[in-house]
This record gives sequence, C-alpha cells and structure tokens, in this order.
Amino acid sequence: TQSTWATLPCAPCELLSIAEQSSVPSCDRCGENAAKIITANDTASGVRVPCVCLPGFFAPSGKPDSPCVACPAGAKCSGGSDSKPSAAPGFFDTGSGFVECIRPDSCSGGSGICLPGHTGYMCNTCTKGYFSDSSQRCSKCPRAANGLLAFFILLLIVLSLVVLGMLLCTNASVPENAQEARLSSRSRKLPYSFIIVLIALQTLGLLGNANLSWPTPVRRTLGGLNFANLDMNLFSSECSLANFETKFFFSLFFPVAFIALCVLIVCLYALAQRFSELCGDMPDIRLLEMCERIVIVVAPLLYIPQARNALVIFDCARLPNKKWVLDADLSIECFTPRWGAMAFFGALVIVAFVVGIPLYFTIVLVRSRGVLFKPGNLRHYGSLYRLYRRRFFYFEVVQLARKLAIVVASLFFSQSIVFLVALLFCTFAASALTITIAQPYYHSIYNKLEQRLALSLCGVLALGFAFYANKFSSSAARQVFIVAAMVLIVAILLMMVISIAAEFKFILAPQDKVGSHRLQALARYIDQEAPDWPDPSLQNRLHMVAFGERRKSVSNPNRNSQRLSQNIGDVNLDSFSVETNMASIGGGSISILAPAPAPVPAAAASSAAASSASADGTTPLAQ
Repeated sequence: TQSTWATLPCAPCELLSIAEQSSVPSCDRCGENAAKIITANDTASGVRVPCVCLPGFFAPSGKPDSPCVACPAGAKCSGGSDSKPSAAPGFFDTGSGFVECIRPDSCSGGSGICLPGHTGYMCNTCTKGYFSDSSQRCSKCPRAANGLLAFFILLLIVLSLVVLGMLLCTNASVPENAQEARLSSRSRKLPYSFIIVLIALQTLGLLGNANLSWPTPVRRTLGGLNFANLDMNLFSSECSLANFETKFFFSLFFPVAFIALCVLIVCLYALAQRFSELCGDMPDIRLLEMCERIVIVVAPLLYIPQARNALVIFDCARLPNKKWVLDADLSIECFTPRWGAMAFFGALVIVAFVVGIPLYFTIVLVRSRGVLFKPGNLRHYGSLYRLYRRRFFYFEVVQLARKLAIVVASLFFSQSIVFLVALLFCTFAASALTITIAQPYYHSIYNKLEQRLALSLCGVLALGFAFYANKFSSSAARQVFIVAAMVLIVAILLMMVISIAAEFKFILAPQDKVGSHRLQALARYIDQEAPDWPDPSLQNRLHMVAFGERRKSVSNPNRNSQRLSQNIGDVNLDSFSVETNMASIGGGSISILAPAPAPVPAAAASSAAASSASADGTTPLAQ
C-alpha cells in the first residue's frame, strides 16, 4: 500500500521550529527562548534534536527541552542546554547571586576571576605590589614609592616655612595704634583669593574620587587636583608604609605634626630674638599669640582633608556575605578590634578638630564681637573676620559648616549616587545663592570669585551625573560631553589663575583706592534716597562729612543698595578715622565717620550744625 506520508505536501516550518522527517503533518516547535541547533548529520540520521536555550537565557534544570529563563542581572549566559550563568565583567558570583564589584576595574567576570592586582571576596583585596588609591582602585606601586613619601614629608616642611613667613608678614602689618589699626584692618599684603582657590581645588579633588563613572582623562585630571588635599595616595604611601593602619595614623596626625612643626619653628625664632645682636633686627612676636594664630590660619586650610581623614574610618559598606568593610580599603573589616583601635583615634580627632575648631572659632568671635577691630584682637584673631563685612564677622564658621557638608556627602553617600549628587548640588547652589544675596566679603573680588566657583562646581557635578547615567545616544555624544568636561575644568583653572593675578594687581595699587567701591555704593545710596528726605539739604551735609566735598551727581544708582547705615558701617572700617555724633535721618540713627585726609572746614561744619539744629532740633553733625 502507498504510505500516507507520500501524499502530504511539503510546507516550511515556523520560525524556531523544525520537522524531524520530511512531509510530516506538523512541525515540532520549541518552547519560548529556545531553539534547535541542527547539523547536516542530524538531518541525515533522522535523530530527534532537543530544544536548547538561546544566548542570554539558561535552563535552571540544566536539561534539554526544559523551560528557559532570562539570564540574571550581572551575569552572562551563552545559551545551550547545560550552560550555567557566569559573572559578567565587573560583577562577582557570590554563590547566591551576582553583585557588582565595588572596586572599579577589579572583576573580569567568570567564576571568581579577578583582574591582576586584585584578589579575595569580590576582588576587594589588593595583592602585594599594589595599593588602594583614592578612587578605590588597586594601583600598581611605582618603583620610587619611598622617594615619593620622602617628597611628601619635605613638602610639609616647606609649607610650614611658608605659613610661618605669611604670619610674620601679616603680624608686622597691624599697627599698635588703635586708629591706625582700624584704618589698615582691610588692607592685604597677601592674596586671599589663593585660599578660596585652594578650597575649590580640594572640592574638585573630592568630586574626582566620587563613583560617577568619570571617563579616564577627566578622572585623572580631577584626581590630580587632590594634591590640594595633601592626599597621601598621590604619593603611593601604602607602598612604603607597612599597611593601611600605618597610613591611616600617618594621615590622621600629619596636620598635628604640621602645626607642631610650625610651633617649633616659632619657638626657635623666639629663641633667636634673644640673640638679636647676632641676628640683626627681627620682627617681634609673642610666642603664645603666634601659636594660636597658626591654628587659626592653618585649620581652615586643612579642614576638608583632615575632616575626611578622621571620618573615613566610620564609612563602612555592607557586603552580600553580611560583613561590613571599610569603604576606603575594602580589605579592612569594620567592627573588629583592629578597626576599633583606629576608630578610637578617629573619634578623638573628630572631637578635637572637626567639631572643636568651629566651636573654638565661634567662642572667640562671640566673645570679641564688640572689640573685633582693636589692635590686639586684629593681630590675634583678625584672620577669622577681617575680610568679611562687619555684620558677617561669623562667616568663617559658616564656611567650615559648608566644608563639613561636602565631606560628609562625599563619604557617607558614595554608594548612593543620586543622594550624593543631590546633596552636593544643593550645597554648591546654596553657597552661590548666599554669596550673591549677602555679599559677605568686604572686597567684591572675593564675592565674585566664590560665586563663580560655586556655579562652576554645579556644572562639573551635572556633567558627572550625566556620565553616571550613561544615557548618551551615541559614542559621539559621549565624546562631546568628555570634551565639555575638560573645557570646563580648564576654564575653572584659568579663572583661578586670573583671579589671583587680579588680586596681586589690586594689592599693589595705591592705597587710597582701597575701599573706593564701598564709598561709591554709599554715594549712590545717598543720591537715591535723599530726594525723599524731609530735609533735602541733608544730602549735601552727608557728602561733606563723608567725602569732604559737596554732592556730585552719580549716574546709574544701584537699586539694590543696602541700607545707609549698613553701607557706612562697611565703609568706615578703612575709609574714615574719627567717629561723629549721631545724625537723625527719618527717625533712625546712623554713625558717620569723617575721612582723615579731607576734614570738613570749620565754617562748613558750623553752618551744617546750625542748619541741622534749626531744622529738626537733633544733635548736629560734627567731625
């Protein structure tokens, strides 16, 4: 009889299905995410071919013709019937799942395979000849590691001498006479913009250490700026020192050693004063006063690196195996006796420095707020407030709080990138807004520099978040962002250099121009408000007292001028010398200081007094 197979027509099978024989009534279809891999030999032999998983899927049972499921996150699946998921590059197989490795560029993928220089659970331990750098990578130790550490120590000695020279320079610039000290309180011999730039460089260095997936050129550029943080990892210190504990204690106490070295040099200088006949004329210093000034000058400069050094021991991360490890060195387990010894000294530094310095500054400023500009206080504590407007004498403490917020966010939110970016952005934006509205610095050059740097930091942070999100439409778009980040960093550095050069030019300018912007602000305010006063003639009298001449027209009055009393309070610090009596303006009282170089003529003063007495019966203006 004729086989029924012969009467069936041929028809193509659907996608991912086959027929074991020719001219069969139906095709053998595989399950979802599976297919049959057929060779020529399989077709000729007529043996049934089983269904296997497609790439990107795997069969939990490990058997053919079994349901296939998607490959788990962090794993790679090659397909087939018996292949199991393995860790993708950058992930580690913990046995119960696949987790992203904390150290960048440490896990090669597969079954517990680490890249060179890494070993242990999740490839967290650096092997011999490698050290844990600031970006948590295991970097190869350089050949001249001992030489780099020696250079670091030499750098501390040189910086100590520089700081001492700055203190001696500023110490000699404060006159003993109260009136002369008041006139010179706003003058500068050294550019303060250098300190603002240093703090910005420290902040950029911390941004470079953040886990924002920075491209290599951007990460290396920002990481190099950690020299401002005196980051020992730049000098491969762990390659020269015994272990992490040694590096931790060294970094924790080097600021103390730095200050101690400055004090030692001061002591030697004081000793040399006793032999002034041999050394010649030397500026006179008071030992205890100079030591305290060292702390006041150095502490704000070292606040970011020292706060980070102290707090880093408390920044622990929990691993999938339920253990807590130190984020700074993932090979160190937290909450062990080994960790406890380091945490004890870290807590001491937090109490003495991170909390103690702002508290000490606050006590000093509150206690001396009524006599801030006396010669002794200017010489002793002037570094804390002399560059701020008088009503913002406390602003240095606000600056320390801002620095602490940056350190806390960069440390304790390093693994929560969204919160990290949000906190840092709010900090930078709040700083820019505060500077814009309050204008706390007496000299406008500092207000402008602080504002621009804060906005620039917001820009760098926004670019970092874009790299972290990695939502670029193409590699060309990513390259554009890399170029934009490098251009922004270079622009920031150029802005820093230009600002320092501009301040040097300002310092070398004739001293009679110092504070002229405050005088102009005062003149604009007088001209703006005087037409509404009950006694318009008071406008000319105020100009006579404040400037030694009658009113001149001032174009483009500043609509955002502060109250007259505030302007005078800022101007009189370095533009006037003798306080007058109280002048009543619209029911309020202000204190006016007459300029020493151009006193009001006696006839003009008498006329002004008579006019004032007859107009409103208040105390007349006087020199």
